[in-house]
Amino acid sequence: MKITRAEQLYLFTIYDLSKRMKCVKSADLARNLGYSRPSVFGLINKLIEKKLVFKEENKNIILTREGLLAAKKISNRHRLIRQALIGLGASKDVAERDARNIENNISDELLEKIDNHIEKHLNELKNKTTILE
Repeated sequence: MKITRAEQLYLFTIYDLSKRMKCVKSADLARNLGYSRPSVFGLINKLIEKKLVFKEENKNIILTREGLLAAKKISNRHRLIRQALIGLGASKDVAERDARNIENNISDELLEKIDNHIEKHLNELKNKTTILE
């Protein structure tokens, strides 16, 4: 199933908000994303149709199993790209903004290479620290 860039943004935001808030509602998304409630309502309905989220009777927006898996993948991509940009010397703010722009256009192959590169350097740092101790 193809998940559009806008849908990915919503899934990522729902996932992120759900880690910080007891429940996520359309108004929370609208406020966080800076969109109108009708815009949010429309996209949430598309996510419901794709079975990526559902709404409880009290209007809480919940990620389905498929939605949670997609959101975690999006979050992981974002984290890896952000870390790579910071490692290249970007400020946290620039890395955060640019990671959002890059994450929807990067291939799984390149993302895996970035992940392996970061892991390699982390392991090298661990080895150096162990030697110094």
